[in-house]
Amino acid sequence: MYGTPEERFCDKVAFGPGCWEWKASLRPNGYGQFGWALGDIRYAHRVAWEFTHDSIPQGMQVLHRCDNPRCVNPAHLFLGTPRDNMLDKVAKGRQRGGARLGQPRRRISDQHIMEIRVRAQCGAPYRVLARKYNTSAAYVRRIAKGLARVS
Repeated sequence: MYGTPEERFCDKVAFGPGCWEWKASLRPNGYGQFGWALGDIRYAHRVAWEFTHDSIPQGMQVLHRCDNPRCVNPAHLFLGTPRDNMLDKVAKGRQRGGARLGQPRRRISDQHIMEIRVRAQCGAPYRVLARKYNTSAAYVRRIAKGLARVS
């Protein structure tokens, strides 16, 4: 390998006025990956954060304001907990439901919500209700317990 990690990193970035696109190797999820050292492969956006802000505290994640997994612009990155990451995904419409079925979660009608609550109270298993209403058992449980945000 040649140069410092910072030099090697910068050689793999297409700097622009907005997102700084990672132009090297990508992981299957679309995020850039950077070979820090032999056998030490890291997410490129996390390396960008560490270059500009020091280390990432234990349990924290580096999130994208721009929603571009190839972006390594530190101005587009922020720290958050795994919960913050999930809330960010939901707010930006990137969280999919029904992943096992490969279908996005659909809004469940008020009528179906009432049916789910009554059937669950009468002992219907969540997994059976999930199949009937084409959603996940976890979502059915949240509906049955009154925890699901329905809109």
